[in-house]
Amino acid sequence: MVGKDFRTRKILEDLLLQHVCRAKDDMAPFSDSDLAQKLYQCLQSKRFLIVLDDVCFTDAWECLRIALLSQEPTASRVLLTTRDVGVADKIASLSADDKGFIHRMRFLNPDEG
Repeated sequence: MVGKDFRTRKILEDLLLQHVCRAKDDMAPFSDSDLAQKLYQCLQSKRFLIVLDDVCFTDAWECLRIALLSQEPTASRVLLTTRDVGVADKIASLSADDKGFIHRMRFLNPDEG
């Protein structure tokens, strides 16, 4: 979950812990950009699905995009959810390969919900 309490470092550390299995203390001396580079290298040849829920700021995606978007065709996906249409539009426009897709949810009518 990203939310309004977005912290790039925590997300990078959590993703690295899941994929590299290092202790969090091992990551302390590294900068955020070093962690992003390590995550990029780790995910380079892997297929993955990463879900970032409740993205409230485009900064959240801009910081993580470099680490998560591979130039190799691995069929990996990053799914972001947001309630802010402006954030969704901005993130889709930042997609380097024009594969950004926005699925706009509609409200349920009383019969459906």
